[in-house]
Amino acid sequence: MPEVNHVLITASRADFFSSLLNAVADVVVLLQDHDSPITQSQTPAKLTDAIAVGTPVLVTEAGPVADVIASGAAMAIRKGDILVHRLEAALAADRQSGHAHPFFANEMSYEANRPRALQAIAAAHAAPPRVYPDMPGLLSFLHREMPGVLSSDIGTLTAPWLAHATAPAPLVDPDQPINVVFFWKQNDSGLYGRRQDMLLHELSLRPEVGRILHIDAPFPVTDLRVHTNPMRAPVNAEGPIIAATTLARMTGLADEGNIHRRSFLIGTPGQTMLGRPVHSHESFPNAVEAWMDDLDMRTNCIAWVCPVVQGFEQVQQRLRFPFVIGDYIDDQRCWPMSEQRRRKIEQNYRFMAQTVDVAITNCAAMQEALKQELLAPLLVPNGIDMRAEMPVAAREITRLGGPVIGYCGNMDDRFDFELVEALAQARPQWQIVLIGKLSRPAHRERMTALPNVHLLGIRPYDQARACIAGFDVAIVPHERSDLSDRINPLKVYVYRALGLPVVATDIANLDDLRDDLTIAEGADGFVTAIEAALVRVAKQGRRFLPTDLRASLSWQNRMDTIWSEVDQRLRSKMSGSV
Repeated sequence: MPEVNHVLITASRADFFSSLLNAVADVVVLLQDHDSPITQSQTPAKLTDAIAVGTPVLVTEAGPVADVIASGAAMAIRKGDILVHRLEAALAADRQSGHAHPFFANEMSYEANRPRALQAIAAAHAAPPRVYPDMPGLLSFLHREMPGVLSSDIGTLTAPWLAHATAPAPLVDPDQPINVVFFWKQNDSGLYGRRQDMLLHELSLRPEVGRILHIDAPFPVTDLRVHTNPMRAPVNAEGPIIAATTLARMTGLADEGNIHRRSFLIGTPGQTMLGRPVHSHESFPNAVEAWMDDLDMRTNCIAWVCPVVQGFEQVQQRLRFPFVIGDYIDDQRCWPMSEQRRRKIEQNYRFMAQTVDVAITNCAAMQEALKQELLAPLLVPNGIDMRAEMPVAAREITRLGGPVIGYCGNMDDRFDFELVEALAQARPQWQIVLIGKLSRPAHRERMTALPNVHLLGIRPYDQARACIAGFDVAIVPHERSDLSDRINPLKVYVYRALGLPVVATDIANLDDLRDDLTIAEGADGFVTAIEAALVRVAKQGRRFLPTDLRASLSWQNRMDTIWSEVDQRLRSKMSGSV
């Protein structure tokens, strides 16, 4: 048929031209594979479009379009038909351009099908629910592995087939044991004896608290590092220690009493750890929900968050904890970072400001910063570990001989290397011990070049305390910055709990112990202060904090203060008075 013009439209532009072509075409031809399951189970959308504008249609004969052909709204192409003859017949047929075939109005239009759909929906609601054999497994998979696919309405409708399809109970009874899901912002739980480690322990002892689910921050499975020679660990041995504790948390071996510790590893499809699949970061809310289900923590449950916890926003959107505590330990907005990272951090702070019911922080500067977020933060500084017995000084420290001047903490930020170098050079007979993380090669080389400076690397909390017990004088050589102004150095509490004299730069947020420290400036000031402390210790021995001061600074007392605030605000919120 050379007189017939035809135009081919690529798939990428077909939707754009569909309505136009159906209106101007002399005939629409819909050739389908008669034996295809798709042909036998659907009505082509282009068929409906053509009938709607009155264009003649040739369509392969099949069950789904039989009624359309029978009504005369379309002409059939049957097996054995010669297509040219069918086209000639279609082109010869009368056409009322722009007018829909009556079959469209009666059977295919929205007006015709809307009441039918509403009737079908009403009948389905009235009928008893039908459970197909595979439905519970499918719904459970969607609910656990594909966050957000099941809306809250669907979750409610499918509740009979799901173990738990709803968020934690919206009310918390303060007079019943309260379950706590505790989100830590890093992956080093139990390693350094941080504030969150101490508060977690005190939380577990409170009679008001039931189960605790403690969750470290999600991190990539590829970041797990295992040292090949445990007899000679590297100076910065954080990776292998974190790897070991993470595996223990994944297998339940780190659980203790009412504390259940878990870690979420991020991976790609097909990756496994201990024979278990690891998932994308988007599955973090699923994992939290699954852990809560396993521990039966859905009822009377609150969240305790140490910002910034990446992924908590998505967890809260999915689980909707009815009460959230935020313990702001420092201000991550003051850290050096990329602009992309900074935007994420700032977004997290905004979300937390809108979410928390009780905000806690450990220093006045951070308290003032949180007030700018329209929060009313409770100031609770760090404390003293009263449960730990006085350790025996580590042999690796006592063997050094001469006066030992020591520091324990992170040296990647705010550490004054120039000051320590000057101390080492001014008093070569002093043995300067540095314990903690030091990642930058230039700084490491600078310190190892000094014969009386000893880098011990990272040590777990108990080992670090034994090393600190061997110091003669402890130092805090911190530089002053926005970052250091918004932290409350926990190491000072550890030093003084062990009876050590402390010499520090003039750093902020040491109000609890400032009268108990010696503040010095520059290398000369440090030398003078350290020498005076050595003389005092030689004459009087170590001077421990008074019993009443130790008790007031204890983590138990700190938790008492926190829980009093939590209890008050929780009761107020649950009673509807806020």
